[in-house]
Amino acid sequence: MGRLFGTFGVRGVVGEDLTEDLARRLGLAFGTYLGGDAEVLVGGDTRTSTDTLKDALVSGLTAAGCDVVDVGVAPTPAVQYLVESEGFDAGAVVTASHNPPEFNGIKLLGSDGCGLPKEAEREVERIYFEEGEDRAEWESVGTRTRAPELLNDFVGAVRDYVGDFDGEGLRVVVDAANGAGALVTPRLLSELGVEVVSVNAHPDGRFPGREPEPSEENLKETMRMVRASGADFGMAHDGDADRLILITGDGRFVPGDYSLALISAWALDEGKGRQIVTPVSSSMCVQEVAEEHGGEVVWTKVGEPIVVEEIKRADDPALGGEENGGIIYPDFHLSRNGIITALLVCKLVAEEGSLDDLLAEVPQYHLHKTGVECPDDLKPRVMEEVESLVEEEEVEEVITIDGVKLFYEDGWVLVRPSGTEPLIRVFGEARDEDTAVKRVEEWKRRVEEIVRELQG
Repeated sequence: MGRLFGTFGVRGVVGEDLTEDLARRLGLAFGTYLGGDAEVLVGGDTRTSTDTLKDALVSGLTAAGCDVVDVGVAPTPAVQYLVESEGFDAGAVVTASHNPPEFNGIKLLGSDGCGLPKEAEREVERIYFEEGEDRAEWESVGTRTRAPELLNDFVGAVRDYVGDFDGEGLRVVVDAANGAGALVTPRLLSELGVEVVSVNAHPDGRFPGREPEPSEENLKETMRMVRASGADFGMAHDGDADRLILITGDGRFVPGDYSLALISAWALDEGKGRQIVTPVSSSMCVQEVAEEHGGEVVWTKVGEPIVVEEIKRADDPALGGEENGGIIYPDFHLSRNGIITALLVCKLVAEEGSLDDLLAEVPQYHLHKTGVECPDDLKPRVMEEVESLVEEEEVEEVITIDGVKLFYEDGWVLVRPSGTEPLIRVFGEARDEDTAVKRVEEWKRRVEEIVRELQG
């Protein structure tokens, strides 16, 4: 049987990997899986291909007998929240999140607004590839209703969750990436009194301002604009606004780990819970801040769906998040939400001091990343050899839930096989930059040696 789903949903280059026919057949397979008698909420981002793919997906869903409510252009966290809060049986988002404009994707959601469990994905794939779809009789074909006003329910819920604050006197650059966040974040901040300097704020699926990924390289112009505008700080979404990256007033890029640490302190102080759930790739600064505020870190494998599943299993989760700027607020919804993060950071700055002052309370680490080319079929054997070398190291702790992570007194190194490329990733951090580079490069050398030996 073939594979459709990746880490979260189906994604690919439009017209090559992802076609209208695939979207229609996926909708029909998903509708069949749902039993044909279901109400499904759909939405999508601003990509040029989103409407076409969404129409095809809806065609398949209604052909299976499902009734579809289309919220239109909406951030992914909005669709996920609304599926659960409005009582839909399922949902779907047409988005490729941070990928370049030629990509798109389809995320299928359960009644809780989260991604489908793996067993459900496998069943949808089985129906798709075995052509086991059930088409509704003519009198039972589903309907499609457009309801863009539902987005206002999400906007109101976000504002209620964060609470009012006086944003007067704050000037913030908001880079919405020409994506779905442009419809929500600038509006909410303006309503709270923040002076918003909008960048890339008109929805445009060609992403003319910058690539949707809010990386340091892609945000160079935005960082310059933060400095030039005299803003207190800046913030940047990805294409579907489930992530947020911060920029200091002097135009410095803030890695997502540090915003996760800031919000973790808030969540723990607010009594949201005592556990911060995050992948093994996250910075030590998150763990230090969590422990400082009376909490603990629960480490997971890399990937949003895995973090969500671990939050569900956790005893007392306060927050979930990844180093890419995606933060999950469990008492709002189990989905990454860059819009809540945007409001919370403004609230913290308005009430407690400058962003620089807040970041000064987060321990600073230096990160170094590299990788070793490795064929996919050799990865398991390489990782076995890496684990055997760990016994020779003087380390405080070793975690092997996703690769091998070695904790030293002043940092860590993670050796982990890439899930998307023929690479073994090697990265790590330490208080001192030279130490971080030296450790990571030493482990890179060891991995290179293992790969050479295994290749003969």
